[in-house]
Amino acid sequence: GGGLRERRLAASHLRLAATASTSDEVHSVPEELDSTCARLRVPDSAYVGTTQLIHAAEKAGERVRCFWTPPSTEEVEEEPTVLKEEHVRKGTEVLAKYDDKMHAASIVEGSWAEKKVTIAWECDGSNEEVSISDLQLKLSETEVRRRKRTSTLASSWTLLIFGEARPRLALALQVLSHTEDREPGLWTGDLLEAVEELRSRVDDESTNVAVEGRPIAGPLRGAAEKHGRFAQCRAALASGCIVQQIGSSGLLLLGTREERARCADYMRWILATEQAEPEEGPSVVGVDGKAVDRSSSSSVEYVDGDGDKLAFRRRRDAEGEGFDYWVNGERRIRDVRTLRLEGQLMLMLHLEGTSCGPWSPAVSCEVPTGHDHIARQIVELFRTTRASAEWVSRAKRDDVTVVRSTRGRNSLLKLKALRDAEKATRTIFVVGGCGADGTDAEEWDPAAEAEVHICSPDGDARAKAAQAVQKMLDALPSEADGRASEAASGQSVGGPGGAVAAASPAAVLDLASDDKMPTDPRAALRSLGYWPKDYPAWIEVQDKVWKNHPKLAEGWFRVWSRSKDREYYVRWPHYLATFNVADAMVAAKGLYQR
Repeated sequence: GGGLRERRLAASHLRLAATASTSDEVHSVPEELDSTCARLRVPDSAYVGTTQLIHAAEKAGERVRCFWTPPSTEEVEEEPTVLKEEHVRKGTEVLAKYDDKMHAASIVEGSWAEKKVTIAWECDGSNEEVSISDLQLKLSETEVRRRKRTSTLASSWTLLIFGEARPRLALALQVLSHTEDREPGLWTGDLLEAVEELRSRVDDESTNVAVEGRPIAGPLRGAAEKHGRFAQCRAALASGCIVQQIGSSGLLLLGTREERARCADYMRWILATEQAEPEEGPSVVGVDGKAVDRSSSSSVEYVDGDGDKLAFRRRRDAEGEGFDYWVNGERRIRDVRTLRLEGQLMLMLHLEGTSCGPWSPAVSCEVPTGHDHIARQIVELFRTTRASAEWVSRAKRDDVTVVRSTRGRNSLLKLKALRDAEKATRTIFVVGGCGADGTDAEEWDPAAEAEVHICSPDGDARAKAAQAVQKMLDALPSEADGRASEAASGQSVGGPGGAVAAASPAAVLDLASDDKMPTDPRAALRSLGYWPKDYPAWIEVQDKVWKNHPKLAEGWFRVWSRSKDREYYVRWPHYLATFNVADAMVAAKGLYQR
């Protein structure tokens, strides 16, 4: 059965199988099968694991057939490490022969004409005159890794995977990931080369399924961590794209162009909700370290070493949402697109946007020494601004359905219920009002409007998911939009409402009746009646919110995270933050350095 092309391919597969050995070894692939074949070099260290992946795919009913071709018998010629005339100069690192073994040294002086040089042995620093014939050029670590990789691939057997594009490439991605685990650096050094390794020698015009590489960096940073791997699964399920992590620095996406683009967007949206807590502190600081009398959740300012007042402002007007750079009250750059914080001893902010006059659209700003927290505030304000702008634009996409709610109600939604609904409908939910939409820098108002974005290319799936979310919201108490009567049990999505309302006033009284029992931070915050506005305010409530909790090292204090519904730890005076309690505890023993 089937068309003429299918019958010819089937006949070619039968002839190929007939020529294979009992261990599925073949020596060549018929030209007509090139478009349905994925080739992947597999080093010996990954052979056993690869055969297990093949058997698992066959057992799962995947329509793939695999063969092996032996490595080429041609030897790989590497550039020799023989010392040349241009290498005979002071400082050149070499390997010198001593007692028939090669040892590290460096050239002090020498003459190519005389074929002798003076070297300094790395082991003890002593000098010795040796013949150039007893020296080899010492390879850099990069060159050593390159040569090892070339040698490994040259001696590898090639796995041939036949089948339809999606199952064929899906298995190839698994094998590629496994070989990277067994031989770290084999593929993560160049994602483009990894993608090329999987391409058919002849493009299959019958499908538009392909593989795309994405580095784990920028918006996708965190994708290799535990929560990031969960984000990969959620995004893949909703988009219909296959995601395979390669080492800890790359992702390979398999699907149509639309599926791959959606998957990358979905991962980015999910990971954006997992970013670190905003850095707080004085909004305006001069070079003398004193706070200037100005505070705004939409502006961060400081005076630089030249006496110029630099301002970084979040803008909301008829032009839309934007992030602008000002100098001495004059806007120099609007709609900043990129902002990076670099340096260790001296921090520099690098930003680029649209120039508002004769100025460059890209500038670098030095951050005064000792004011690292100001730089992090600026980065956080930029992140918040971009999140807010993207939230508005996302609601207009044809693969997103919007469910209206409030910040208070969204903060009380149960994570488990949301994840169960996501899995059942093959969608993802992005809950607004708790930081994902850029509202985490605003004053908490449980009655403020908020949204839940339901994302999937399947309209019917989004409709079912919207009904499930609306049902969850309708089940919340009517008081969820206010502070006084909020109540919730279990883990909530986040926000001060969700963080504080987990315990009733009675629970607060019960805790307070036992002087030795550690307080419940959620309940204690509930009893405060307000949310600490900044780090100094958090320092003032330490003994109330965390009474009888383990003492932290000197200079450290606790803060409750709005978006993650958990505590984190901050060190005064530079406000370095971490979620790892060990960092805040071992510092007392002098083991923690930043």
